[in-house]
Amino acid sequence: MNQQKIKMKQIKPPLGRARVNYGDVASLKQSMQDVGLINPITVRPTDDGMYEIIAGERRWRAAHSLEWEEIDAVILPADIGELDQKVIELHENLMRKDFDWVEEVRLKKKIHDLQMQKHGAKTSTAKDAKGWSMRETAAMLGESVANVSRDIKLADMLDSVPEIAQADNKAKAFRIVQGAADVFKSQEIEAAIKANIKKDPSNLKQKLVDSYILGDFFKEAKKLPDHQFDLIEIDPPYGIDLGEQKKNSGIGMSEYNEVSRNDYESFIKDVLRECNRLLKENGWLLMWFAPEPHQETVYNMLRLFKFNVRRLPAYWVKPNGQTNAPALYLANNVEPFYYARRGNARLKKQGHIATFTGTKEPSFHPTAKPVELMKEILTTFVDVGSSILVPFAGSGNTLIAARMMGMNAIGYDLSEYYRSEYIKKVEAIDV
Repeated sequence: MNQQKIKMKQIKPPLGRARVNYGDVASLKQSMQDVGLINPITVRPTDDGMYEIIAGERRWRAAHSLEWEEIDAVILPADIGELDQKVIELHENLMRKDFDWVEEVRLKKKIHDLQMQKHGAKTSTAKDAKGWSMRETAAMLGESVANVSRDIKLADMLDSVPEIAQADNKAKAFRIVQGAADVFKSQEIEAAIKANIKKDPSNLKQKLVDSYILGDFFKEAKKLPDHQFDLIEIDPPYGIDLGEQKKNSGIGMSEYNEVSRNDYESFIKDVLRECNRLLKENGWLLMWFAPEPHQETVYNMLRLFKFNVRRLPAYWVKPNGQTNAPALYLANNVEPFYYARRGNARLKKQGHIATFTGTKEPSFHPTAKPVELMKEILTTFVDVGSSILVPFAGSGNTLIAARMMGMNAIGYDLSEYYRSEYIKKVEAIDV
């Protein structure tokens, strides 16, 4: 790394930089005309003999407007990585205090995501533990963990609720999305989500269609980077010979891919191994299961993969129950799911009871969970802007619920029939 004067005509602005708002270039131009350039720009050489700007594009623009022929520049190695470029750009602009807050939080998130991809998530608090965490990102940027966590949360929410970008500063934006104990009590967020849906319903529907991927989760998930999702909702085959139990319903059973009881344990182990890789360091995993006969199996598997979970699950309470042996067993009207967490994950609706209600909707899928039920469940665990993974998409109702609550979700399923019926449902949504 060295500093020297380089020709202005040799410099080209880079693509994909974090800065999009260059502020008052006219004032900077006047200052540079009066006292010259105080801080050099930062560049790296490119293969075509030119230089790409890493930091200082605003000064370069002012110098270009002043018709300077050359400018002072710090020249970095040509092979500098994307992460180092982003860190330099962030530090440079934070020190100069001319960075738009939206650009700042997005760049911080980019840096954190790149470090997570490079090092993986830290799963232990030991000093010599491998991996990366929010604490490392905060130390790297010289800020508190709370501030960096807040900024990254804001960056996540910007795509889902772009209206918050209109706030004058980060503090005001965060107040809009924070609420009190329950983030979803914020009327501003609810209004913004509804306004976005009404503003462009075709865009919403296209996103919903694109979020349902036809394919084998185990194969498709290999394409996904580690530690990408805030919440993973697993509603797998139950391993209870569902076809026999629902033989009289006829609803979508011919397309249902059941897992045999004998194969259930190894199947769930494979599912959790992949989801363990994809979940963020402070994420939630929701796991639906049949208590008879698999409750202990699921619980032990979650513990095997070091999830924080207790034996008492949460329940979907249905208005009506069913039993195949009414003379022997009470009709069952509950369906359980374990909620397991990583790291410092915390409930967004603290104090919520362990039961959720929802009336079954007419569906093309035999085990569909109602959209309203899934809205309530998702918003209990994660924020607006969170990323959701649904390994077994089925009816697609979780994908719809997530999008309606301002979250980003993707799901996978093997059935062309289920996906085509889901698309019909999406097209019929009245927004």
